Amino acid sequence: MAAVETPIISTFDVLENASGSAVRLAESRPYILSVSEAQADHIALRHIVAKTEWRVDVAYTVTQAVEKLRCISAVVIFSECLLPDGTWKDVLDLTLQLDRPPLLVVTSTLADDLLWSEVLNLGGYDVLLKPLSEEEVRRLLVSVWTHHAHTRPYGRALPAAS
Repeated sequence: MAAVETPIISTFDVLENASGSAVRLAESRPYILSVSEAQADHIALRHIVAKTEWRVDVAYTVTQAVEKLRCISAVVIFSECLLPDGTWKDVLDLTLQLDRPPLLVVTSTLADDLLWSEVLNLGGYDVLLKPLSEEEVRRLLVSVWTHHAHTRPYGRALPAAS
């Protein structure tokens, strides 16, 4: 008896936005760049998006984030407020070098109104309190994807170092 070959079906992650409408991700899996010194932050984010089409790449420093952005076109960056070689502001400055910068989400255990105001006024997208809430991250990713899908194509990677 010949084996029956089952066709491979491409799956998409379907997320619900606040109004209950489904938002489908594109066939090309979008990247999140997670920038934090803490391995636990990367693990938590990967766990939250494990059953979605989002891919998470990690950097532990601003310098590593530069290297990652030379290789991937991130849709969104989750950056810890304070990093070993800089801050979220350095990550924001880095994104502004791109033709189509990824959105920046700042994460902090002390996310207060002052930080939130500063992030938004300087061009960041949002601030999330740590530890990350699965519900908040998924809500945010729906918003990020909707914004991304309606305003711009994927950004380009940073040019290779000279």
